[in-house]
Amino acid sequence: MMVLLVVFAGLYLRDGYGGYARKNAQEFARSLGLPLEPLPTANPTLTAESVQQDTAEWLKRGVPMSVAVHRLGLPTVVQEGRSYYLGSTGWFWLEQKGDWVEQWGWMAAPHSGTDIRWQKIIAWVLTVLALGFVAQFIRVVTTRASLTEAGLKVRGRPAIPFDAMRGLRAEQYKKKGWVDLDYELGGRPGSVRLDDYVIREFKPILAEICARRGFDNPAPLPGDGGSPK
Repeated sequence: MMVLLVVFAGLYLRDGYGGYARKNAQEFARSLGLPLEPLPTANPTLTAESVQQDTAEWLKRGVPMSVAVHRLGLPTVVQEGRSYYLGSTGWFWLEQKGDWVEQWGWMAAPHSGTDIRWQKIIAWVLTVLALGFVAQFIRVVTTRASLTEAGLKVRGRPAIPFDAMRGLRAEQYKKKGWVDLDYELGGRPGSVRLDDYVIREFKPILAEICARRGFDNPAPLPGDGGSPK
């Protein structure tokens, strides 16, 4: 699950932050018969909405092309009397007759701004989930637990002698697969969680603790009738 989330988060991040824009630029180049490498550079601020707002007042038939170039900048490419301006979600074109603007329009690319936004949203949701699974993976592979005559030792915790163990809380074992061992060291109470998903020898360790301390064993070994109450 961790690997799947990391991979898919990476794929969505790639498409949301450049991949879809690149595919749109490839479609632009392909439609005009331009080479795919190097791709023309897109203006990320150029959208159907921005073009409509920017050109609503000044763009009309008969406007000098010099005015259009002044307002829009140099075109991405000029081909057969048309000037093309490439954006991240499509391209704007101006058709000229002589030195004057004759027609204009917007051509939407295969991947819209909504598509790109959703790619980013899904990417960040998957990234958060992936980070959670990565943290869980690190916790699992770095956790170490051992039981000796000196008691229980869990990495990152003080050693817990048998006589310091006070009780076992197993309400979540059937549902979550873990138990909480309560103890008291130096007059201070504490607890440590033992998880059967994390600790390979969970059942033998738990069985020995229960046998030594007389706790109920929620996960007896095969053939074991359980610890005394």
